[in-house]
Amino acid sequence: MEKEIGLVSIIIATYNVEQYIDRCIASVISQTYKKIQILIMDGRSKDSTISKILKWSQRDERIEITVRKDGGLGPARNYALQIAKGEYIVFLDGDDWLKNDYVEKAIHYAMLDENVDFVMSDFIIHSNDTGEENLAKSSWKDGIYSDTINKKRFLVYGNNSVWGKLIRKSMFERYVLLQPNLPFEDLGIYPALVLGSRKIAFCSGAVMYYLTNRSDSLFSDNHAFKRFGDVIEWSENLLKKNELWEENRSLCRFAMYKKFKRTYEMSMQSQNCDKNFKEELVHGQVNQYLYPYSHINDMTYWVFGGFALRWITHRLENGVRGLRRHFAFSGIISQFSTEFDGNIPEHNNSFRQSCIYYDFKKKLSNMLQNKIELPDFILIDFMNEIESVEELSDDCYITKSEPLYESNWVSLGRKLNYLDQGFFELWKKKCDCFIKLLKENLSLDQIILVKNEYAMTFVKEDKIFSYIGDIKEKNQLLCKMYDYFESKIGKIRSFILPKELVYTDMEKILYTAEPQYYNSYAYDTMAQEIEIALFTEKNIYQEQRNKQLLAGK
Repeated sequence: MEKEIGLVSIIIATYNVEQYIDRCIASVISQTYKKIQILIMDGRSKDSTISKILKWSQRDERIEITVRKDGGLGPARNYALQIAKGEYIVFLDGDDWLKNDYVEKAIHYAMLDENVDFVMSDFIIHSNDTGEENLAKSSWKDGIYSDTINKKRFLVYGNNSVWGKLIRKSMFERYVLLQPNLPFEDLGIYPALVLGSRKIAFCSGAVMYYLTNRSDSLFSDNHAFKRFGDVIEWSENLLKKNELWEENRSLCRFAMYKKFKRTYEMSMQSQNCDKNFKEELVHGQVNQYLYPYSHINDMTYWVFGGFALRWITHRLENGVRGLRRHFAFSGIISQFSTEFDGNIPEHNNSFRQSCIYYDFKKKLSNMLQNKIELPDFILIDFMNEIESVEELSDDCYITKSEPLYESNWVSLGRKLNYLDQGFFELWKKKCDCFIKLLKENLSLDQIILVKNEYAMTFVKEDKIFSYIGDIKEKNQLLCKMYDYFESKIGKIRSFILPKELVYTDMEKILYTAEPQYYNSYAYDTMAQEIEIALFTEKNIYQEQRNKQLLAGK
């Protein structure tokens, strides 16, 4: 079928959706972008769905109706692709609907670059029970992406449905992409769509409404999960046929794990699901098809650094439960000096009290030396290194941290500022001790360096402002510290945020109005890059699991 340039074919699959179809079609015919073809594929509905569709077709000649019973949503969409005339395709389910400028905003990005094959967007989750609406906000900024890491992020963390996306039709022809006649059919084709795309655009303004809590939805179908393995197999075969599999094997397996987990969690929220049935299923599915991720909830982490790093870690798989130690408000000079044997200052906040204790008692150094509860991974940044230290006695230092100033501590010794002569040389000496202990007790693959720095700007009421003070000097010293650490420790994994994400969002995150904090986009982006590296590149995760199994953990 010859395509018509600029035409968008909206494919709507319907079956027994009489309560919702009017809202769906009304949203489509009222699109501000008028050059659309509307293909409605009905699976021989037994209610009044078809009669309602026919009434709409009399009002709008762009509507074309096909009634056929061919086995499910996947085959219906496949058939619609054969008769679609559009240069672009939008899939929509009969119980969902579009914001009236959805197509106009999505196609704008598609037309900016002829290599954009796929336009993704945010969507609004609408509860059928309560009418409550929540924006499913993603971690992408509006724009066009062609780099490898973002393609990986779209595969693993993007919404894996084919609905609510604008797709260049030639994609389906180039890779012969067909959807399976299976539950979770979108998963069968989504990896190939992402990996096969030349460029992917993201447009937050192109909004679709997704209906949840339907009593007859897939998520309330106990037996749908039995076919999840079949969907994985279909997806792998499709990728192999299109020569997209070998290079992306680990990435695709981890993506499937994430999709399975997300879909399972959504289904468990359904009021009608049989939880015992699905609990039995989940273990078999994960172990059979998604090994080695069946034990991912056993992963443990340490954080040595600032709170931005803590919030990044929380976004990792098992990051909240698996974060066993956060050595906060404490720097390398203090941690790798002599333990203080006097009275520990008192703080009225229990967490900050523990931070002071860790600093005075050199907890990080002691736990590494004595091999106490060593983690699977330690994440490090140097945001706490730009703090003054106090020398209490020969080779006994403490960090002059915010909790210490808030406590009942009375200064006893000489204060050394990060700008003072000798500070950096002392830091390098203690950093060598840190590196030595790390290499003695952990493999280099277990050490993650996140090169966070102070934000130069903050956003307030959608306006950008610059911080004042000595931030530039602090960041220059941080760069020297990161360079020194990397030059001494050897080949470890290190990460750095894109400069455009290093800003503080004062409006949306409480208690983070200072330049050592960032924004949700930044935390999500960094966590996703780290997670992809840990769980898909060179099977680092599997190597860790093998070590744990040998150790009997």
